[in-house]
Order: sequence, then C-alpha cells, then structure tokens
Amino acid sequence: MKKAATTKSKKYFKEAITMKKSRTLLALTLAIVLCFANLIPAFAAGNPVEAPDENNPVKAAIAKILQIPVGTNFPAMTFKFEVEPKSLDGDEGATAKMPPVNPKDIVFDGTETNDAVDGIISITKESPEDIFKDVEWKQAGVYIYELTETKNTYTIVDATREYMKYSDAVYTLKVYVKEASTKGTYYIYAIAAGITAPDGDDSADVIGDKVDMTPGNSKMTFTNRYVKTNGPTDPEKPDPVTESTLLVSKAVAGPFSSSTIYFGYKLTINVPSILAAPKAFYKAYVVENGAVVTSVDNGTVAGTDAGGAYISFVSGNEVEFNLKDGQRLVFIDTPIGTIYDVTEKAATAYTPDAYITTNGIGPVKFPGALSTELPVLGQFVGEAANKADFVNTRDEVAPMGVNLNDLPFIGMLLMALLAIAGYIVFKTRRRRAVN
Repeated sequence: MKKAATTKSKKYFKEAITMKKSRTLLALTLAIVLCFANLIPAFAAGNPVEAPDENNPVKAAIAKILQIPVGTNFPAMTFKFEVEPKSLDGDEGATAKMPPVNPKDIVFDGTETNDAVDGIISITKESPEDIFKDVEWKQAGVYIYELTETKNTYTIVDATREYMKYSDAVYTLKVYVKEASTKGTYYIYAIAAGITAPDGDDSADVIGDKVDMTPGNSKMTFTNRYVKTNGPTDPEKPDPVTESTLLVSKAVAGPFSSSTIYFGYKLTINVPSILAAPKAFYKAYVVENGAVVTSVDNGTVAGTDAGGAYISFVSGNEVEFNLKDGQRLVFIDTPIGTIYDVTEKAATAYTPDAYITTNGIGPVKFPGALSTELPVLGQFVGEAANKADFVNTRDEVAPMGVNLNDLPFIGMLLMALLAIAGYIVFKTRRRRAVN
C-alpha cells in the first residue's frame, strides 16, 4: 500500500512539473510574439538603405506623378511638399532638437508629355535635389520625419471647367544619423521609408509597406490628377448650333445619292477614368440648317432642355442614331480626353468615307468600301475642334436593266440567231426554185 502511494505521488509530481514547463514555454512564446509585434512598426517602414561610407551619405527623393487625360493642355504648375519632424530617438517631445528640413518643390512647365495608356497620360518628375540636402545634424540618433504634399498650390481658374485632385499620400522617413570620423560632424548612414497613408482612394498601397526613395528611382510617389471637364459657355443655356465638343456630320455625294434618306450609326463614348464626378449621361443634339431638329427619325429622344431635344449617351454604352444629308450630331459637354468609337452602318450602293479631325488636327481620311459599314475606333476629344465627318457617295447608275459585262455574249448569241434565220430563208427559197 505504501509503495503504491509513493508511486502515485511521483506520478502527480512529474505531471505537475510537466504542466509548469508547458506554462513556462507558453509564456515565453507569448513574450516572443509580443516582442515581434512591437518590432513590426519598426520594420514596417522598410529595410533601411545604408550608405557605403561617410563620404556617400544616403539620399532621398520625392516622385510626383501628374495624370491628365489625352488631349489636355495644362499650364505650368508647382507642387510643394512638407517634411515635418516627429521624434528623436523615440521621444516625440524632442522635436525642437531636430534640424528643420525646408519645403521641397517639383515644377512642371506644361510641356511635359508621355504616351497615353487607356486614354490617360502619366508624367513623372522627381525632386531636383536630395530632401535632406544642406541639413545640419547636431547629434547622432534616429530621426523620424513625416512627408506630405501641400494642398491647393495650383490656382483653379474656372471651377466649372477644371479641377485638381491632390495626393493623400503620407510617408514616414526613419533617418539614421551617425557621427563621422571627424568628431562633431554627422552624416546620414541609413534611411527607411514607409507608407503611412496611401496615395489615393484607389491606390494599391498598403499602410506599412516599405518603399524605395533612392533618387532616380524613387517610389515615394504623390499622384495628382488634373482634368478639364469641357462644356458650353453658359451651362444653363447650351447652344449646339454654335458650340460643340464633338460632332458627327453626314453628307452625300454623287448624282444618284439621296438627300432625304437616313443613314444609321453606332457610337460609344468613354469619359476619362480619372474624372472625379462623371455625369449620368451626356447630351447630343441633331442640328440642321442652323437649328436643333432632333426627332424620332434620328433615334430615341431622351428629353428637351434649353438647347433643344437631345439623345442621351451613357459613358461606355453603345447608342444607335440616324442622320441624313446636312445633319450633324452635336455634343456640348464631353470632357477632354473622352475616347469615342463611331461606326456607320452599311448602306446599299453607297461608298462611305470618314474625315476625322482631332484636337484641331486633320482631317484624316478613313476610306470605306461599297455597301459595307465603316468603323472609326479609338478617337479622342481634345480641347480644339473634334469632328467625324462622314460622306457617302453614289455614282453613275447604268439606265439599262442588262449587265454590261454580258453584252459580248449577247452579241454573239444574236449573230448566231441571225445566221440560223438566214440559212432557213435561203433553204426555203431554194426549194421553191426547184419546184
């Protein structure tokens, strides 16, 4: 009995020790997890870029991306950036000991350009010098600065026709300052840059991600969008007769063409993707002989306003309409950078040609073929004149109901018939003569 009790006691003792070890291990695991959790913010700013030596300190640059719809002329613009001290060696109350960093400018002179992607031109420029150029460091340490863009630095001339969307990006810069070999002098040994707030609502940036801020390849970007919305002189009283942002016209040519028949079209407009507040639909009026004449013959009449009856076009949706000789479909509010596709449907016995004027340049001829449709795709609306002029030609028509290509064969057939008839007459007369 005593031996069994002793064995049982030893078993309980071992189990108690095992449980104690498990609890200790669990506590250590939790402690390690918490330590890593506390370290995450430090690493979130990204692995620091280190200087090879004190004669080549680390530098940082700001990248400004200006996005504009294709066909947009923009004026000279200056964008400003603030570098605000936040803490020194983890002490937010020590900002007075941190050297000030002067605001930085990035200037666009209005001549910059780039290739358009999906109708949008993106132009990138970097700050012309290191953010921390000429900063005098007084002591070694870890300095935290916050980088933001100053809003409303560009003066909007006409709020009804243009707007600027500024970047919402915020970056945190962790600057590691070391003492140089010469006592009392300091240099930037390393910089870690991380995203504190994304560049915009639709940005793929993730808070805490590291970014490269190396001059010449800086990804510390601030994206601004500049858009001109376009529109009539008086939005309350549009005049499609004298004003247009885009028009499609119809004319016929050739002695057998008709000025009274309607030709069918398909048109799709796509307004710029960076437009802040696209309209629910865009109005187009049919104009003829100096007056708005939109009717059911032209298509579905969506409504009437001060400009007259109109057909509505929703961005991205194809709309069909009809025009006859001397008529034109006129838009008065398509934004600059709008991309459009227009197709004239096939018209029997007519040859279509299109003459395209884009942003005042043209016309450029798009030739068609007899009795076939003519698509003109991927055109854009610029600030100057934008037109798609269609001319349908119907030339001479032979008045005979006989295909002229068959005349040689018909002639041979007639000659053969005449020969047979002559032979029959000859034979008949000869028989009579014999009798």
